[in-house]
Amino acid sequence: AKWYGLAADTGDREAMTALGQMIVSGRAGPKDMARAWKLFSAAAEKDQPIALFNGAMMMLDGRAAPHDPEKAAAWLKRAAELGNIEAQYAYATLLSDPESPHHDPLSAARWMREAAMSGFEAAEIDFALMLVNGRGVAKSPENAFVWFRRSALRGNAVGADRLARMYATGIGTPADPVAAMTWHIIARRQGLPDIWLETRLADLSDAERARAEQEANRIAAHIAGVELDEEPPAAPAQPPTPAVPPVPTVPPARP
Repeated sequence: AKWYGLAADTGDREAMTALGQMIVSGRAGPKDMARAWKLFSAAAEKDQPIALFNGAMMMLDGRAAPHDPEKAAAWLKRAAELGNIEAQYAYATLLSDPESPHHDPLSAARWMREAAMSGFEAAEIDFALMLVNGRGVAKSPENAFVWFRRSALRGNAVGADRLARMYATGIGTPADPVAAMTWHIIARRQGLPDIWLETRLADLSDAERARAEQEANRIAAHIAGVELDEEPPAAPAQPPTPAVPPVPTVPPARP
């Protein structure tokens, strides 16, 4: 912290940002959020993307920094433009809020896709939901299925649960109750139960449940990086990688 402090005193934006983060995490002595805000604010003025994001979040919180949603939105946008993935997601979330004065479904979908393409897990889920519902992007349950599957195969419980629901309902993919149970088991093991799925799949036979359990074990091993005898089951009639449609220039009619 000492050396960061010396560099920060010279106006080095990276040192100011790093020291601010150390203060917030308690790695530079007692937490001094007012000091952290000053460091982030100074570094943000020098266009440091992490400082812009952290400063924006502090302004939205309004405890250690002045409560200024307008300036916070501007800082989030700038950090997103500079490639900060967390800022892209936060800005997309802000734009997608119907109660926000910055509500803009088209821009929200664009920034959510940016964050999702960079592998931000929450953005993958939220962008898939945008595709399911046609919010700010052309409605495409098939592409939503691909995003949910991508997320689920990376070990995300919410992605697994949403994927199970799509298999259960036949939305975005051919209906497959055994596959639905497979992904439901995976999500449930990760602490995400789903009573609706339990009810929907209640009529599965013992043999079908055994198959689902076997597939869940195989996929779980794949996710954990354990070598398998065979790859986990491929998604039926789906492209191997997310085929993301471009964000339209005009918002589609809401369903």
